[in-house]
Amino acid sequence: MENINDYVFGLFSKKQILFTPNSITPIEKFFHYNNKLINNFSFDSSKIVAGKFEHINDNMYMLDFILENENNGIIISGIIIDIYSNKIILPDYVRKSQKPEEILNIVRQILLTEKNIFLSQKIYGFIYDKEFKENVNKNKIAYMRERGIPGTEFMPFVPFLITISKYDLAASFIKSSDNVLEAASGFGYGAAYLSTHAEKVTAVDLAKDSIEFGKKYFKLDNIDWIQADVTKLPFNNEYFNAYVSYETIEHLPLENVEEYIKEAYRVIKSDGKLIMSTPNRINRKHIKNPFHIKEYDIIEIYNLLKKYFKKIQYFSIDSISTVSGIANSSHNMIIVASKK
Repeated sequence: MENINDYVFGLFSKKQILFTPNSITPIEKFFHYNNKLINNFSFDSSKIVAGKFEHINDNMYMLDFILENENNGIIISGIIIDIYSNKIILPDYVRKSQKPEEILNIVRQILLTEKNIFLSQKIYGFIYDKEFKENVNKNKIAYMRERGIPGTEFMPFVPFLITISKYDLAASFIKSSDNVLEAASGFGYGAAYLSTHAEKVTAVDLAKDSIEFGKKYFKLDNIDWIQADVTKLPFNNEYFNAYVSYETIEHLPLENVEEYIKEAYRVIKSDGKLIMSTPNRINRKHIKNPFHIKEYDIIEIYNLLKKYFKKIQYFSIDSISTVSGIANSSHNMIIVASKK
């Protein structure tokens, strides 16, 4: 085999053919809204914030990265580096945008900087932004356990596929005319995806930095970003058709859990749904997350919800797919609770 540098630098050729697989991957589907964001993004004044290479199979590496300029940010995920056939494979949403060459130039720049360093690791992360790097160094465990940002080493491929599967389930209960709440919304990528299925999405999180991240990186017209507490929601009664609340209840102090459920019931319309997820304690007996105040089993969740909701459905993740019921090996459960 030739030296890997021959392959890496071969990717920089202006004659490089852009190849997109025939099948649309889940990541391409999830990030399809990026087509619009790419078209509106100014690459001339942009900088690379962070990114990762992840080994997908024998010859394929996935490259994700985060860009920002003075006003906006964008996350590019799902670029394949094929080191054997010497190709950069752009995802469909990039290829169909107005600026695939600008993205390709960023890829070349990253490859030139990192060269063959990424080849020695399953996941190789890089952070160029000084402030972000300092924050990560101070809060490494939090980023590894709780602050999964797509485009970085803190959101590996398989966990992201699981996350996508969960949001696909939520989207299946949402109509294009719906008004949707997501709380807590975290960094906002879920709200961005849900906004392509609903008329309007309101993203709520207690953390100011998460809301600011969402505002900067997901500038979509039908999303409102609000800093607020899930136990004191600033909305009128029966305001939302659906309320998505993933990985939230386990972070709440026990004395606030009842209020969280009551607030969810209050803001959902009479025919609305609460779509929530939380770790399944029964299958996580040997997993300790220091950021979780309490993890629940299915009976505990049922007892909390039955006081308010008449119909409760259960789903879970089996491998990377969402299935009805609670899978024996699933570390997470998804609950869809209806008022009637």
